[in-house]
Amino acid sequence: LGFTLEGMEAQFPPAYTIWMAQSVGVFGRMGVIGFNPVLAALTVPLFYGLARRFLDRPASLVALCVFLLTPTQIWMPRITLSEIAAQHFFFAAMLLITGGWLDRRVRSVVLGGLTLGGVYWVRIDGLVIAPIMVVALAAARSWGATDEAAGTLSRTMTRRLAWTVFAALGLGSLSHYLTSGLYFESIGPKLIHIALLTALLIPVALLSLNTRVMGWLALLSRQRLVLLAVVGLLVGLVAWASWIRPVTEPFQLNPRDPTKGRTFSENSLVNIVAYLTQPGALLAFIGLVAAVWAFLRGRMNRAWYIPFAIWGGYTLLYVYDPNISPDHIWAMRRFVPVILPGCALLAGLGFATLARAIRTPSGRGFGAFMVCLILAVIMLRGSSIFAFFKEYRGADTFWLDLDSRIPADSIVFSDTSTLFFDPLYPGLGHRVVRVNLGDLRMPA
Repeated sequence: LGFTLEGMEAQFPPAYTIWMAQSVGVFGRMGVIGFNPVLAALTVPLFYGLARRFLDRPASLVALCVFLLTPTQIWMPRITLSEIAAQHFFFAAMLLITGGWLDRRVRSVVLGGLTLGGVYWVRIDGLVIAPIMVVALAAARSWGATDEAAGTLSRTMTRRLAWTVFAALGLGSLSHYLTSGLYFESIGPKLIHIALLTALLIPVALLSLNTRVMGWLALLSRQRLVLLAVVGLLVGLVAWASWIRPVTEPFQLNPRDPTKGRTFSENSLVNIVAYLTQPGALLAFIGLVAAVWAFLRGRMNRAWYIPFAIWGGYTLLYVYDPNISPDHIWAMRRFVPVILPGCALLAGLGFATLARAIRTPSGRGFGAFMVCLILAVIMLRGSSIFAFFKEYRGADTFWLDLDSRIPADSIVFSDTSTLFFDPLYPGLGHRVVRVNLGDLRMPA
């Protein structure tokens, strides 16, 4: 909650909080704790369904194994933050958009666009979708296969998808301004940067629709020397972010208060690898190289440009700067909605790339089983801590006991932290006055 002279307002976009409140109204206090686990469980078939749209069953199972065993995917559903809800929206949107594109169902694509725009209603960083969509839709219009029927349909779908997504983002901005104005204004400069980047990319995207320009770029990108140079650059960037950037000064300091020390943004890729484990990260990197190679050769289906672009955009942004305090107990939560699940899909693609050498379906199935077994043994070592840690043990009993000790219609004086204010006022409905109990001017 944020405070103004006129009263209180929601600090973050209120949609997620409203849904949780509705869950509490139906299921009681368990509605708070159970909301994200239910969404996380419903995301699993969405993830697997998306994987099966472009991977065979063995590779999809490898992707699912990495997705389910990542420590953040085990821990974050038990935390009442919005990342799991955003992740659910992302995968629902990608399944609708890719399914509609492959099956030539415009309504499905439009519904997917609304769902994708809905991410911004859940998390403020959903606005990053705007510049990414400009690039992805321009590529979908002008890059890849030139089948006339598919091209005509793709023009219809890209136009309607663009209008749907940007309308949802625009209405989301208006909603945030009206319901959480203080927070919206506090991050205004960042939102303006995103809007300016989107505006700058639009003329570039329009230029890409020129068939002569795209023909020249397509011819250039299919040259083996260019392909090898791009892959070499990708390998070099990953190596730099893994081994050089984390130990090379000057380090990034907290932009708001440099006296608080480093942000440790230099360690972002190292942290991602730690969560995926080295085998999982290696498979994801092989999948990334395979995806870039297929895109440059014009062999990637246009339906996959949007999920691939969204993963790439968010990964570049948060690997460069996660924009979160490194001592935050959930500092990796920035990577939960898109980046880590996208890495899991790329790990499946990496396995599929390596499994081409196995000619029989039974051989690929056995290979997937062995890879999943190795991943499970390695990843469960890190995930087991989160799987069995009961961070809410005794919390509900404590608050119910405290609630029973507070007389009805009384006024509660609480310290200025949110430790007691949030559960007492929004959670239990008590009237609370926030004070600083450590202030010596307070009466005894």
